[in-house]
Amino acid sequence: MPDAHFYLCKFYNFAEGVPEPVSFCEKLARLHSSHTSPEGKFGFHCTTYNGNLPQDNTWFGSWEKFFDNGLRHVLKVREERAGPNAELDVLLSVLFDKVIPRLLRPLETGGRKITPALVHGDLWCGNAGIIDEDTEEGIVYDPSSFWAHNECITPPPPLSASEGEQRLTRRTIDELGNWRPERNKFTSLYFQTYHSHIPKSQPEEDYEDRNALYAL
Repeated sequence: MPDAHFYLCKFYNFAEGVPEPVSFCEKLARLHSSHTSPEGKFGFHCTTYNGNLPQDNTWFGSWEKFFDNGLRHVLKVREERAGPNAELDVLLSVLFDKVIPRLLRPLETGGRKITPALVHGDLWCGNAGIIDEDTEEGIVYDPSSFWAHNECITPPPPLSASEGEQRLTRRTIDELGNWRPERNKFTSLYFQTYHSHIPKSQPEEDYEDRNALYAL
């Protein structure tokens, strides 16, 4: 039939849990560092979706401008679906006029530069699975990819011992901002392993605050 469509994919019988960190983080770091985008810009050649949320992947030469544009788009969709929110509008002026420039502009000034990395874009524990129970080797799926700052998807520093071992093993941050919420299952070991391959961007002292911003 001319109007028939088919979707073919490979079936995996997943084991419980998330992939082991050594191989998983090495592959993720390889994804983030193996290629660069067309003309060295941030964005993507088509719209991608994070769930049912379309991402604005318009190309920008600046990471700050790409992030600003993408977040404004998400908030516009939110208002279209949920209606206006006066309290949120008050907070947004500070976010866009002060917070984003303060945390992202230093990444691309003072001689510093970001190389766009191809990110998964929605890398949480629900989009990763173990395909070999013996080795705990895993795969990722359901991407919402674009060319970004690699940290847009990285973890915060580990919690202090006084905050408890249980929270330490649960705390997590788009890829590494996506691992921040405690509902995720990527522990501090994944963060440390990832950064053994790709160091934190400079200025490093802004790392935790950048991550909180990316977690939005």
